[in-house]
Amino acid sequence: MSNGWTAWVEFMSTANGGPGSGFNADMVDGKHSSDFAPVASPNFSGTVTMTGDIIMAQTNLWNAGNVSAINLLPDSGRFMGNDQEPLAQASNAPFTAPSTFAPYNGGTIASGGKFIHDNTDFGGTRGNMTSDVISLLSAMPSNPSRRYGVEFYIATITQGTGTNVPHPTVSSAYLLTSNNGFSMGGSGKYVTWSFWIRLKSGTNVIIDKKLKLYKNGVEMSSYVTLGPSDGWVHIQTTSDVSIGYDNAAPAIFAKAGDVVQLALPVVSLGGTGVGIHTSPIPRASLGYVAAPLASPALTGTPTAPTATVGTNTTQIATTAFTVQEIISRSRANILATPPAESDPITVYPSGLSMTFVGAGSGWTPNGGYGTVITYNVSDGRSFQWFMTHGSGADKSSSWIRVYYTGWSAWAKMITDVDYTAADVLAKIKTVHGPGSGLNADMVDGKHASDFAGKAASVSEFNVSAADTSTTALSYVTTAAGNYQVLVYLRVTATTTVTLWVTYTDVSGAQQTNLVTNQSFTAGSYSLLPLFINNTSGTGINVRISCSNANTVKVSASIVGV
Repeated sequence: MSNGWTAWVEFMSTANGGPGSGFNADMVDGKHSSDFAPVASPNFSGTVTMTGDIIMAQTNLWNAGNVSAINLLPDSGRFMGNDQEPLAQASNAPFTAPSTFAPYNGGTIASGGKFIHDNTDFGGTRGNMTSDVISLLSAMPSNPSRRYGVEFYIATITQGTGTNVPHPTVSSAYLLTSNNGFSMGGSGKYVTWSFWIRLKSGTNVIIDKKLKLYKNGVEMSSYVTLGPSDGWVHIQTTSDVSIGYDNAAPAIFAKAGDVVQLALPVVSLGGTGVGIHTSPIPRASLGYVAAPLASPALTGTPTAPTATVGTNTTQIATTAFTVQEIISRSRANILATPPAESDPITVYPSGLSMTFVGAGSGWTPNGGYGTVITYNVSDGRSFQWFMTHGSGADKSSSWIRVYYTGWSAWAKMITDVDYTAADVLAKIKTVHGPGSGLNADMVDGKHASDFAGKAASVSEFNVSAADTSTTALSYVTTAAGNYQVLVYLRVTATTTVTLWVTYTDVSGAQQTNLVTNQSFTAGSYSLLPLFINNTSGTGINVRISCSNANTVKVSASIVGV
C-alpha cells in the first residue's frame, strides 16, 4: 500500500461456497444439523405432523407399534381355546394348549397361571394369581393397572429330549414349538410375531432372527439369547412367508429340560407388529361365538334340514323328522271287520300298530270292543295290549298276550279296582316267612333299631405275628349307646395271650383287658363278655398279642344292646 491500494481479493464466492463447494458451515439459518431429520433412517421424536399425501413406493414399514392390527391366532393369544368370544373381558374357560405353539421335540405344555380381572393380589376380590403372572405384570412398561384387564393365561413349555431342527449356531438347542403349518401369508410376503417370553429355568432360550427381530422394542443384529436372570422380555420377529406359511415360526429354540414361558402371542400381517403390548390383541369378532365342531352346546331353538322318511344316517334328526318317522312306522286302521285271530303277523323292524276292534269279534278277551296295540319285534316276537271300553265288569281293563310261535292266552292286568289290599295280603302270605327275602318296615310294631343287633363280627381271625399288637375286630359306632363285646379263642398250641378292648366313653379313651399274659394250652375258650358304653363316631377295637405266631384263632362280635 506504500505506492497505493492493492487489488480487491474475493474470499467467499460461488467458487468456494454454495452447492457443490464442499464448504461446511457451523449452522444454516441459525440451526445446527441436529435440528433437522436426515433423509436416510430419520428418527423422529415428539409429535410429527405431515400434510399432503404420503407416498411410499417399494418401501416397507417396520416396527410401527400403533398401526391397527388384528390377531391371526384363533384364540387371540389368550390360551383359552378357539371358542372364546375375543371381545369378552373375563372368562371361566380353562387353559387350552393351542396348535400354533405345539411342543416339537417331545416337550410338554401346561398352564403357568391366569391373569384375573379384578384380582385379589392388587385389591380385587376374584382370586389370587400365580407368581409367574405377577412377574409378567411387573415387567410390562407403563402398565396402568395390575388389578383390571382382559383375562388370559400364560403357557409353560418344557423342552423335550428330541433333536429335530437344531439351531444353526447354538449347540444342543433345538426347535421348541411348531405352529403346525399355520397359514399366514401376509402383505409384502411378511408376517410378524409379537409375544412376551422368559426362561423360567434351564440353560438358555434362543429366538432366532429371520428378517427383523426386536427385543423390548430395540432392533437386534442377530438372534436373542435369554437366561433365567433376564426375566420377561418382549419379542417382535418378522418372517418372510413367500410360500404362505413358516412351520417353525416364531423360531424359538431351547435345550432339553429348559422351561420356557410365553404370554400374549400375536400374529399380524406385514412387518409392522403391535409394539410392546400389555394385553391380548383380539382376533376378528362377529359378535358371537362360533359353535365348535366337537360337542357343540347349542342354545335357543336351533334348526336343521328335515330328512326324508326312512333316512338312517348320522345326520341330525329334527322333531319334524321324528314325528313323520313314527307315523310311517305305525298303522292306525279303523276296521269294519276285526281280523281273525289266525291272521298272520306282519313283522316290522320294531314296528307299532293299533287296531280298533268291534263288539262280538270273538277274539278279544271278553268279546267286547276296544283298542289292540301290537308291538312287533324284528325276531318274530310280538306283544299285544288290549284296552277295553264300555260298561260291564271289564270296563277300562287291560289285557296282555305274547306271540312267538303262537299266541299265548290273554292275561288280565290287575288294577286297584279288581285287586284289593286284602287280595295282595293273601298273595304275600303264600310266600312269606324265613328265606323269602321279604323286607318289612316293622315287626310287631317295632323297628329294627328297637332290638339288639350285631354291629360287627369276625370268625377264625388268625394271629399271624408273635408278640405284636394285632387288631382282630374294629367297629366305628354310628350312635352313642351300650355295646357288648363277645370273644371266643381257639388255641392250637401252647402260647401266652393278652387280649384287650379299646373304646371311648364320655370320659375319654378307655382300655379293658379280658386276658393279661395268660398261658393257654391247645383248646377252645369262651371269654367273659364285656359290657361298655361308647360315644358316637368312635371305634371299638378288639386287640390281641400272643407269644407264638399262628397259634390263636379269634372269633368275636360287637353287639348293640
